[in-house]
Amino acid sequence: MQSTAYRDGVRGILPIGLVYRAPNGTFPRPVIMTFVFATTIMILVGGNTSAAIPFYGIGVFAPIAFMGFSVRRHLLVTKPNGYRIAALATFLIACLSVFIFMSQIVGKFEEGGWIRLVTFSSLYIAGHLILLGKGGERTEKLAYHLIHEVSRIEGTMAELLLWQTHMMQTYRENVRRRIANFQKRNENGGEKLQSLPYPPYQINYDND
Repeated sequence: MQSTAYRDGVRGILPIGLVYRAPNGTFPRPVIMTFVFATTIMILVGGNTSAAIPFYGIGVFAPIAFMGFSVRRHLLVTKPNGYRIAALATFLIACLSVFIFMSQIVGKFEEGGWIRLVTFSSLYIAGHLILLGKGGERTEKLAYHLIHEVSRIEGTMAELLLWQTHMMQTYRENVRRRIANFQKRNENGGEKLQSLPYPPYQINYDND
């Protein structure tokens, strides 16, 4: 949870206040936030852990599916040695994760599985509202400050996080441009804004 929160905070999906690293090297704020959410969920389900199982899929199987489809796309674009087999394997893993994710909703629907649909949709919408708003903007200077000075991350991990930030900020700008184009079309005027190209994947890996 620590790595997820500070990474998404740097990229602009979560509030910037979560990007705080304590002197002992931990990120306490997302841990405290998670504890509050987990306690609230257990109170709502009356301590029935079986009823809370569907929430497990949001943090496990949904990310695995997203990563699987993303890795497949990356392999098909970069085409390294053996990429066809690897792309097929990641696609199958992603599909299996989607199947498990959906089966938990269906199997636990009467016990609260439907709540996960509402929760997942709410998280998706909230993340986009934060990203598209003023609080989701991450300039190059701010991203560098959050990564190197606040989180104290260096090397390959810092480069990877900076690239992810560039990707997310490009996505943010493209979505904002699509919204602007939609508004212009309804107003019958204005030049159409073109989408920005996404930054290439160029990471220098540490030898150690």
